[in-house]
Amino acid sequence: MIGKEQILTCVTGLFNTCGPKSLGMDQVAQGLMISKKSLYGIFGGKDKMIEDAITFDVASASAKVKNIYEEAPNVIYAIVLSGVEIFKFFKNFSGLFWNELKIYPESEKYLNDFVKSCSEYGRKSLKTAIESGFLLPDRDYEIIGDMLRDQVTRVFKETDSIFSAEHICYYCIVTVLRGVATEKGRDALDVIEAQNMY
Repeated sequence: MIGKEQILTCVTGLFNTCGPKSLGMDQVAQGLMISKKSLYGIFGGKDKMIEDAITFDVASASAKVKNIYEEAPNVIYAIVLSGVEIFKFFKNFSGLFWNELKIYPESEKYLNDFVKSCSEYGRKSLKTAIESGFLLPDRDYEIIGDMLRDQVTRVFKETDSIFSAEHICYYCIVTVLRGVATEKGRDALDVIEAQNMY
């Protein structure tokens, strides 16, 4: 018997190629080799399934980021790994997904709230990194954040690299942080890079 979590994981996986409007119950049922009737029995309809899938995916990503911050040996480590995790989360959504999300206003708001919370988490983390002596205090981190976001956004659009998108995102974050790191921060980045995560 396939559980609800497995179904929601399948649905969110399909968001890589489909939008919520164009995703069909037939597609999900076929992908899981179950009947549409079973899907309707669990969710009642497509709209509920889509909304539950988005809520599930955001909650899962939030838990992963929270866990990174709780387990990280320092804030630099947390910034790098959570940045990659957030990137992986958003990389899973196709352009079509974002275009069609508007017909699910509650889910769109939920996702936009997650985007805002990620941005706020990032700002707080940078402030902590400055206060902890990992990053230089006299830099404009809003501009640096915009530059990093622009670089990482390019990865969404370019698919012909020999490197994985996560690999590129990781090195974008590490390289940007190196440019504003103190000696303590560079030492922390050296430790992260020595672990060959990507």
